[in-house]
Amino acid sequence: MSELRLSVFQGSFGETFGYYAAMNNAIGLFLVFAILVAVVLVTNWQEKTGKKLSDYKWYNYGKWIVLGIIIFSVAVTVLLAMYGAAQL
Repeated sequence: MSELRLSVFQGSFGETFGYYAAMNNAIGLFLVFAILVAVVLVTNWQEKTGKKLSDYKWYNYGKWIVLGIIIFSVAVTVLLAMYGAAQL
């Protein structure tokens, strides 16, 4: 077995890129699995208690913060893409 190459400066570009691509896939799969588990747990909790998360003020604040971060990220990505396209 070959050793893991953790530095961009070791090995060829393909080996290094393949390692990071595999790590990104693993992180993505973990996040998807964690979100699915969270949805199931929250749904079961709501059915057992009869309460909804939207009844809590902290949930509404958190929802708006997360939405703001997502909208900001999309806006920055679009602006950087426009800037990059203008530099061509």
